[in-house]
Amino acid sequence: IMSSLHDFAHETHLCTYCPKLCRFACPIDRVEHDEAVTPTGKQTALHLLDKGTLEWTADTASVFYKCSGCRIQQTFCDHRIDVTPVFRAAREETVRRGLEPAPIRELRDEMARNGHPHGANAIDLSTIACRVASVAPASSHDVYFASCTALAKRPEVVVDFFRLVAAADLPTPRLYAGPLVCCGMPLSDAGLEPEFRVHAARVHAALARAPRIIVGDPDCASTLRDRYRDVGYDLSSRIVTTVAYLHEHRDALKRCLRPKDTSIVFHDSCHLGRVFGLYDEPRELARLATRGDILEPFHKRAAATCSGAGGLLPQTSPDTARGIGVLAGRELREASPSAPIVGTCSSAMAHLAESNPGLTTFDLVSFLASALKTD
Repeated sequence: IMSSLHDFAHETHLCTYCPKLCRFACPIDRVEHDEAVTPTGKQTALHLLDKGTLEWTADTASVFYKCSGCRIQQTFCDHRIDVTPVFRAAREETVRRGLEPAPIRELRDEMARNGHPHGANAIDLSTIACRVASVAPASSHDVYFASCTALAKRPEVVVDFFRLVAAADLPTPRLYAGPLVCCGMPLSDAGLEPEFRVHAARVHAALARAPRIIVGDPDCASTLRDRYRDVGYDLSSRIVTTVAYLHEHRDALKRCLRPKDTSIVFHDSCHLGRVFGLYDEPRELARLATRGDILEPFHKRAAATCSGAGGLLPQTSPDTARGIGVLAGRELREASPSAPIVGTCSSAMAHLAESNPGLTTFDLVSFLASALKTD
């Protein structure tokens, strides 16, 4: 096995002989009910592959794509093991051996053609940029890096961020417009490491002069901060999540918002919470926009339920991703059958809405913008 997998030998050993303390929390297993897809099952497969007891085949390697990257197992792991980089390394080895599933090959081609995974005509960047410029012309050297998912599926979130900035009279960052609008996370998640390095180099060059990079989605922020540093393009000191940025300016925001009476159910983003440790901040921001209840599902904060949108799961195992989304939606509806869901990840909010017809979801940015004073 290639050296990057050997780097995780300790984690693999501990997980292989663990009595599956995190199994109950794994969103994949909650849908598929298969021992092989649990964190312990996948780590055991790596252990057996390393010993030569198990043979590398496309079928054997496919299990490593059964992970959403949610990191929930860390919450319940006595050793605080993060399996996400382990399975990423396993995917890299899968690609190196030419055993990757067809959706990964299709993703490689899509990223090469368009620079993002959403299709040639999915993102109308010029229209979004014009709308942004009409709301708040750039007045600082900072950059706002919207996720390609927001640009493709929820462009109103991008415009709403600039509406908030303008209303609070904050220095306006410029909208990052490429040449590549995707941070490259799909390539990293796929195990396409050489392609990811090339992509990261181009994005890093485009962001080189920005003193601060405000990132729309937490998973993109994690990629730009952590994965770019891993491959030699360190932006970590300049990355700030949208939630952290808006929370920093919450007093200015408070003056331009008129709280509504709407109750909401709050959904914690996997990356914003379990990677960046931001739990109170988004709730405090939501409180600026409503006098109603901020309701919580049974699983919240570090134990929050995954939406099923991450880790390329919708591409490699669409039925499983949808099943996870349905379970998450059901739990959120148990908190309130009618209150809208508010969260901080465009991918999660879009996936939850797609998986649960009739479920209303809002990105926190758009929920705040809906409370802007109009007089």
